[in-house]
Amino acid sequence: MSLKKELISGFFWTYLQQFSSQLINFSISIVLARLLLPEDFGTMGLIYIFITIGHVLIDGGLTLSLIRTLDADEEDFSTVFFTNIGVSVFVYFLTFVAAPFIADFYKLEMLINIIRVFALTFIISAFSSVQSAILSKNMQFKTQMLIAIPSIIASGIVGITLAFFDFGVWSLVWASITQNGIGTLQLWFYNDWRPKKVFNKIKFLKHLQFGYKLIITGVFDAIFVNIYPIFIGKTFSIKEVGFYTQAEGLKQLPISNVAGALSKVTLPLFSKIQNDNQKLKEAYSRITQLVLFITTPILIFMSVLANPLLLFLYSAKWVFAAPYLKILCFAGILPTINGYNINILNAKGKSDYILKIEVLNKIFLVALILIFYKYGIYVLVWTKLVSTIFSYLLNSYFCGKEINTSLLDQITSIIPVLSLSVLSGFVVQTIYTGLNVFQIPLFLKLLIPSFVGIIVYCGLIFIFKKKLIEELKLVVNAKFQYGK
Repeated sequence: MSLKKELISGFFWTYLQQFSSQLINFSISIVLARLLLPEDFGTMGLIYIFITIGHVLIDGGLTLSLIRTLDADEEDFSTVFFTNIGVSVFVYFLTFVAAPFIADFYKLEMLINIIRVFALTFIISAFSSVQSAILSKNMQFKTQMLIAIPSIIASGIVGITLAFFDFGVWSLVWASITQNGIGTLQLWFYNDWRPKKVFNKIKFLKHLQFGYKLIITGVFDAIFVNIYPIFIGKTFSIKEVGFYTQAEGLKQLPISNVAGALSKVTLPLFSKIQNDNQKLKEAYSRITQLVLFITTPILIFMSVLANPLLLFLYSAKWVFAAPYLKILCFAGILPTINGYNINILNAKGKSDYILKIEVLNKIFLVALILIFYKYGIYVLVWTKLVSTIFSYLLNSYFCGKEINTSLLDQITSIIPVLSLSVLSGFVVQTIYTGLNVFQIPLFLKLLIPSFVGIIVYCGLIFIFKKKLIEELKLVVNAKFQYGK
C-alpha cells in the first residue's frame, strides 16, 4: 500500500474513531454537566496533573520508541511490556503515599480517596500500552476504533447512572476507571500478541535512550498543561476550576476531531519517510494547511458565540465559563499544528530537541504566570494565548531545521487562513448581535450566524486561497478511490 493510501486510510479510521468518540463523549458531558455541579468538575481538574504524570511515567517514552523502531521484534515488545508493569506498580505506590499531602495542599480531604482510587488506572493501562502501540505501529486504526467506542459508551452509562443517584465527583472517577478497564480487556481480545518471558537489558537501554527524554518532556507537559487548574484552584476557587476545565474540554472538541486524529496517524507515517526530507516537508505542509483550514474558523466562531453556546448546551449555571471559552479558543489555534512539529522530531529521533523545546516553553510560561496572576483570573488565562504563540515559534523553528523550511516560510503559509477566519468571525459576531433584538429560539441564534459564517469563510477561501480547496478535493477523491 502506498504512503498516500496509508495516510488516507489511517486518517479515515482514526477520524471516524475520534469523531464517534467525541460525539459520544460530548453527549455524555452534556448530561453530566446538567446533573453535576461545577465544583465536581473542578475537583477532578485538581488531580488531572497527578494522573497524567503517572501515565507519562508508565508509557510516555518507551511505547513511542516501539512505534518508531522499524525492526522491533518480540524481545522489544516483551521488554517494554514488563517495564511498564513494574513502573506502574511503583508509580501507584508513590501516588497512594502522596495522596494525603496533595489533599492538604488544596485543603480538601476528600481528594485522598479520590486520588487513590483513580490512580488504579495506572496499572490497568500498563497492561495494554504495548498492544496499543502495536496497533498504531501497524496503522490498524479501524481496530482501535472498534475498541474505543464500546469503552466510552460503558463509561458513560456508569457515569450518568452514578450522577443520577447523587454520587457527585465519584461519577467521574468510576466512569474513567470503567473506560480504562474495558479498553484494556478489548485490546487483549483484538490483539493476539502476548508477552514472552523475556527481558532484554540491551533492548531496554536502547528504548530508554530514546524514551527518557520524551518521558521528561511528557512530565513537563503534564505539569504545565494542568498548571492553570492547579493555580486557579489554589489561588481562586474550585468552582472556577470547574468553569475553566469545562471550557477547555469544549474547546478541545474540534482540535481532537481533526488535529488529534491526524497527529495519531502522522507519527508512524513520518517514521516511514524519516530519511526523505522532501517527502516529510510536503506531507507536513499539506497536513498543517488542511488542519488550520478546518479548525481555525470553528474555534473563532465558538469564541464569538461562547455565551449562547454554553447556555444552550450546559444550562445557565455554566454561562460563567464563557470568558474562559472565549480566550481558550484563540489560544487553541496554533497548538493544532504543534503536534505535527513534534511528530517530525520524533520520527527523526530528535528527542533532545523536544526536551529543549519543552524546557524553554515551560520557563516562559512560568514567567508569564508569576508576572501576571496578580492582575486577576482572566489576565492569568490570557497568558495561555501568549505562551501558545511562543511555543509555536519555537516548535516551528526546530522542526524547520529538520525539513529545511524556514520559520518565516511557515508563518507566511498560515497567515491567509488565520486572517480569513478572523474576518468571518466578525461577520458571525455582527449577525448574532443583530439577532439579539428579536425574540427567537436560542438554537437559531447559534445556527443562523454559524451558517452564514461558514458561507462567508468558504467564499473568502475560494477567492483568496483557492489552492486549499484543490488540496481538499485531492484528499477526498483519493479517499474514495481507495475505498473502491
